[in-house]
Amino acid sequence: MTPDLFAAVIEDDTWTYGFQLNYTGFVKLAVGTFMGELLDNMKAMIATQQPTSDVSRAPPPARKARKFWVYAGHDDGPVMPMMAALGAYHGVWSPYATLIALELYNSSSGSLSEPMLVEPALRGVGTRAAASTAAAADDMQYYVRAIVLGEEVKMPFCSAVLCPIAEFEQLVASLVPTEAECLGTTPVA
Repeated sequence: MTPDLFAAVIEDDTWTYGFQLNYTGFVKLAVGTFMGELLDNMKAMIATQQPTSDVSRAPPPARKARKFWVYAGHDDGPVMPMMAALGAYHGVWSPYATLIALELYNSSSGSLSEPMLVEPALRGVGTRAAASTAAAADDMQYYVRAIVLGEEVKMPFCSAVLCPIAEFEQLVASLVPTEAECLGTTPVA
């Protein structure tokens, strides 16, 4: 294979795959359920910040709240479809070792803490301090920040780079395929 032929094949493949990434249905099927899982992980972490007396906010038993999750994948799935979902795909094949980071931030009274450095449990539950601690947890705001290839990304549905969790939920809801959209597909066992 000549260098010119190789370059032509790469250019054609990049255009073809880029065309697919501009189709929302392809992106939904490629990374929609994965994005839903990432949101569930964030919700489990957020639930650990709520008063332990409020059972309705407890994380689902099947999902363990962790501060750090690592996933790995290939350029053509899930990396480039996820870049498209986050609004970070610009028609160029993702380079080797592309890193996508989603960070969960919390704030109370408008100041942001370090990503995912939220208190693992509320202290003072059952004491007089519990009331003020529970009120602080209710006032807590959560944000998601996407970083792709070292650059902050303003995601679709989000009003800013630091995306309020409710807006991030809208983005994920637009990506998770419905049962009807999955008809004819075979679930992975």
